[in-house]
Amino acid sequence: MAKSLYEVSLFFEINIHKTPHFKDHNTAVQFYDSMSRINNKLILRNSRRLLKELSESKELVALLSKSTV
Repeated sequence: MAKSLYEVSLFFEINIHKTPHFKDHNTAVQFYDSMSRINNKLILRNSRRLLKELSESKELVALLSKSTV
């Protein structure tokens, strides 16, 4: 995750002069916030399915726990 964030930041820094909308420092924040809201909405809509999948899949639980570290 840290590497991905670093690479995205580096991309913005390298291309800031080539693409005008990168000059707005809030673009990345707005994109992240928008994606967070969409993900939260999708998780809430599918919470019953997600709970069922979690109860049936030990592998999924292991992957989720690894992804939070």
